[in-house]
Amino acid sequence: MARIRSIHPDICIDKGLADMDNARAERTFMRLWTYCDDEGRAIDDARLIKAAIYPRLDAMTYAEVEADIVALAQEGFIVRYGEDGENYLHVPSFSKWQKPNRKIPSKLPAPTEANIHCMSSEHAVSTHDNVLPVVVVGDVDVDVDVDVQEPIPFEDDFNKCWGIYPRKQVRKLSLKAYQAQRRKKVSAKTLFAATQHFAAQMKKEERSQDMIMMGSTFFGPNDRWEDFVKAPPKPYVEPVSQTQGDMFPPGPEGEALRKAWHAEHSNGTIKLPGES
Repeated sequence: MARIRSIHPDICIDKGLADMDNARAERTFMRLWTYCDDEGRAIDDARLIKAAIYPRLDAMTYAEVEADIVALAQEGFIVRYGEDGENYLHVPSFSKWQKPNRKIPSKLPAPTEANIHCMSSEHAVSTHDNVLPVVVVGDVDVDVDVDVQEPIPFEDDFNKCWGIYPRKQVRKLSLKAYQAQRRKKVSAKTLFAATQHFAAQMKKEERSQDMIMMGSTFFGPNDRWEDFVKAPPKPYVEPVSQTQGDMFPPGPEGEALRKAWHAEHSNGTIKLPGES
C-alpha cells in the first residue's frame, strides 16, 4: 500500500546523492519512501517495487529497478537483508527525511548483523535480461577485448582502515575521501592510527550505527580523522591504599603517576609510600 510522503528541500543538496551521480537511482530512492512502511522497511522484490512505484511507466523494467536497488545499496542508502526465506530492504536515513504524524510500528523484521547478508535468490531479477549469449561455431578466430582493471590508487591501504571502521556504509564515497587525504600527503600510517582510535572510542561508548559518522565524513574535507590521531588518554585509576605499600607501578609510567597524584592531592605536604 502506497503511503503519503513529503520531500524535504535539503534532499536537493544532499552530498551523498550528488556524489552517486545516478539520476534514475535517485528518483527510485525517493519513490521508495512511498513503498516503505513508517520505519523505512519493505519487501525487497523488484517486481513488487516496480508495480508500486512505477505502475504506469512501462519503459521502466524490473531489471532497471533491481539495478537501482543495487546501486543504492552499494552507496549505503538502503540495506538489503533476508529472514525466513523472504528478502527485505531498509532505508537507514528514513527518519531523517520522513516524519509520519501517526507512526505505525513495522510488521517486518528489522535488519541485524546476522541477517544482512542472508538474501534469498528465489525472487532475484537479472540486470542482464536483454543480453544474448555468444555462440561460436567451427574454427573462428575471435578478437576478445579484455578489460584490464587498473589498480585503484591507495585501495589496499584504505581496505586496512575499512576493515576496522565501525560503520560499513558508503564505501565508495569513503574511498574517494581517503584518496583525497593521501593525495594531500597524509600517510597511510597516520590514517590507520586515527581509524584504530576512532573505532576503539565508538566501541567504548557503545554507539549505535546511526550515531557513528560515515567513513566519507571521517576521511572527508573537514578532516575529522585528525581528532583521533592520538590515542585518548588512559582513564584515571584510583591508587590503592597506602597501607598496601607503594600505590604506583614501577618504572617511568609509575613515577609519572606518582608525581601527578602528589601534585594534585597532597599539595606537597603529604609524603607517599617509598618517599623519604
